[in-house]
Amino acid sequence: MYPRILSGIYVVDRTISIIQCGLLLFLFLFSSYFGLSWRSYVLGIAIGLGIYSLVHLATSSIWMRAGPFNGSYIIDFVTMATFHCCVLIWFFYLVSPEPVRRNAGEIPHNDLEVWDRELGRLLHG
Repeated sequence: MYPRILSGIYVVDRTISIIQCGLLLFLFLFSSYFGLSWRSYVLGIAIGLGIYSLVHLATSSIWMRAGPFNGSYIIDFVTMATFHCCVLIWFFYLVSPEPVRRNAGEIPHNDLEVWDRELGRLLHG
């Protein structure tokens, strides 16, 4: 029973890594639409998580394919080194100044009564 539970946990772990990679790819592709600068803290955290998720997904796939072997400490070392690099990326984004955000401007004033009257005029005749 123990190997079945362990393999189920590994499948869930790989599924979560795939979902994280997809969501972060979506964030990177649409970062300009969301108004995120490449120098913003949010994107820095996402870059670190994306790198770690990709490496973790690759190393867990290698480990699942090869199984436990004598050189598995290399996989652990790669995962640990990647995490430390991601911490350095997060630290860099933390100490670097975030660009000043611009205001969108003043929101135009809308007279809802005029809109309602015109919509009623269009609907009724």
